[in-house]
Order: sequence, then C-alpha cells, then structure tokens
Amino acid sequence: MVMSWAAGGSGQLKRALDAAAREARANPRVLIGLAVILLMLWSYGLFTLMDAVSASERRLLEAQAEIRRVTQIAGETGWDQRAQEANALKERLLARLWTGDTEGQAQADFQEAVAKAARESGLSRPQIRVDRDPTQNPALGVRVINASVGADFAPDPLSAFLIKLAELDRTIQVRTLRTTRQPIARLDVLVTTYHGPPTQGACTAPAAAAAGRPTSPAR
Repeated sequence: MVMSWAAGGSGQLKRALDAAAREARANPRVLIGLAVILLMLWSYGLFTLMDAVSASERRLLEAQAEIRRVTQIAGETGWDQRAQEANALKERLLARLWTGDTEGQAQADFQEAVAKAARESGLSRPQIRVDRDPTQNPALGVRVINASVGADFAPDPLSAFLIKLAELDRTIQVRTLRTTRQPIARLDVLVTTYHGPPTQGACTAPAAAAAGRPTSPAR
C-alpha cells in the first residue's frame, strides 16, 4: 500500500512538472518569473551566509582578544605583593570604623567626638542628635550612623568645626550643610560615620567570619 501510494505520488509530481514545463514553453513570462524568484532566493541565501561568516569572524576576533588579555594577565608578576597591599588597605579602612562593642556604644562615642569638635571650634549653642541612618542597607554588614548638628552660624567656628572633624581618625562624611540668615543666623549639618567591622562580605575580618561574630580592632 505504501509503495503504490509512493508510485502514485511520483506520477502526480511528474505530471505536474510536465504541465509546468508546457506552460513555461507556451508563456516565456513564467520562465522569467521563475528565474527572478530563484535569483531572489539565491541572493537571500548569499546574504545570510555572508552575515553568518561576519558574525563568526567577530566572535573569533573577540575570542582572540580575550585569549591575549588572559595570557597577558597570567604572565604578570607581583600578585602576592598586590594581595598584601590590598589586605593592608582593607585593614586601614576597617581601622577607621567606629568599633564600639555595640551600636549604641558606637553612637555614644561618635556623639562625644562631634560634641568635643563643636566645643573646641567655638560653635555657639550646639545641639547634637545621633541616630542610625534609616536608609542604610543592613546586607552591607556596616552600620551607618548620622549626627545632626545645629548651632548658631558664624564662618570661623564652622570652618574650625569641619577641620576638627577631618582630623578625627575615623571615616566621616558631611552629607548636608545648610545655613539660614533669618530670623537668626543658624547652621544645620548632617554628618555620617560607620560602625563596624562588617559582619559579612569581602571586608569581613577573618577571625570574625570564623567565629560568626564581629571582632573589634584595637582603638
């Protein structure tokens, strides 16, 4: 049954081709149309092939550039020294965090340092409030602490206050500084610092990671 169907199908195909050939001989425009269609198909296939070859060449060039880059990096020396320098930098940065045993202790130490800087710089009627930064990301492992400082404004005491903050051996950032003239000359400063070391992440102290709790570098 299958063979007879195949034979019948072949006969129908042959009759259809013969009919198409007779029509083409009778009407030359059909041959022209077929030639145009074949040319379009050939052109499309050629363009597709050219695009594929260009894409392959780009991938080959990218792979060669990556191989050269990796080979160059592999041939470089001094990685041990770079690792030691990175570790030394990490230790210096960790040492600039406020390292109270608790966050409350760190806040108290920070407030005392800011208050001392305000007194020594001559800020008049300073008011200092310290609290945790509500926008901090707890996943970082470092706690962010804000200090809001308000005082009477005078240029010289303000300059001295900022210098005093910069002289502290901790990382401190002045986030905002606003002054008003009316009804009285007033100063408002928002200062940020950090309590650590972090309890997780790349900067975690090895001993802290092993013990599952933060360790405090000597102050």
